Amino acid sequence: MFTGTLDLWRLVRPYWRLLAVAFAAMVVAVFVVGLVLWGSLAVSGAIWDVGVPASRTAAAVGTVVLLGLVFGSLALAIGSATGSRGSAIGVAAAVGIAAYPWIGGVHRAASRAIA
Repeated sequence: MFTGTLDLWRLVRPYWRLLAVAFAAMVVAVFVVGLVLWGSLAVSGAIWDVGVPASRTAAAVGTVVLLGLVFGSLALAIGSATGSRGSAIGVAAAVGIAAYPWIGGVHRAASRAIA
């Protein structure tokens, strides 16, 4: 009856509902991973007495979570527009790689402003 996962689009009417559920699942997954990352950094920092405040760790993890949401949203948009998982991953990865120098510059400027 169905040949792949993209055939799920035929079952759901209207289509935006499946897109909204996929976006919500991505947001929850990214936030859970960010929470686990922050918790592990806080625990390991306390064990080895690193001296980095939890607020700065939370700020760094929050930045990574927001970047994940930006590139995940781009991949979701490309994938829903083209129907191709490969092009969605490829375009999002290419934009992430191209934006790397800019993102690094923003982080350096923010760290200088905080210190």
